[in-house]
Amino acid sequence: MILLDREEPEFLVINDKKILISSYSFKNLPTEIINSQKNVFNHLDIPINQYVGEVRHPQFLDFIINNIEADYFIFFDVDCVPLKTKIVEYLIDEIGEETMIGIEQQSNLRNFPEHIYAGPACFAISKKFYDYIGKVSFNETHRGDVAEELTFTCEKLEIPFKVMEKTHSENNLWPLKGGRYFGHGTTYGDNLLYHQFEIRKNIGNFINKCNYIINN
Repeated sequence: MILLDREEPEFLVINDKKILISSYSFKNLPTEIINSQKNVFNHLDIPINQYVGEVRHPQFLDFIINNIEADYFIFFDVDCVPLKTKIVEYLIDEIGEETMIGIEQQSNLRNFPEHIYAGPACFAISKKFYDYIGKVSFNETHRGDVAEELTFTCEKLEIPFKVMEKTHSENNLWPLKGGRYFGHGTTYGDNLLYHQFEIRKNIGNFINKCNYIINN
């Protein structure tokens, strides 16, 4: 993996807690996508460590959380950007050291329909809580997509987890529990977060959205 912009990770420190904010993309992804995400984070004055590599997404997540010393980890997909400066404080306040939070996600696997989980497009967890639930791998399993096993673990331990709820999407492609849908260009929370989904099909839309955030 290659760390863009710097050799060592940059941390955000809040109340003496080290927070690592990162995103991951494959080497063959157009650089304007990575640059657009970085421009939004720069505009909001949020330090992000952008990694580029050839490993699979869950392998990256496992590697970062198990090999970098930090109190909190906030992961973003490369096509996911915050809409508000205070998103980091919001995420940390929501979870403390007792739970985790992600986007409201549903993988729609046949054997586990309507299973809402904390999705990794924007996902926050403390190292203390991650260790407490057994350092669960972010890998897909027979019953869930990337990071879904962490939600299954919380449910087994009867620990409430949190999600940022879908509030709007540009189209309705994939079902969510309760007769709802999400799709490309989905907004979460109180205008908190934007996730493009399927970035290779929607490069122009994502770049336009990033430019809009910066200029408005």
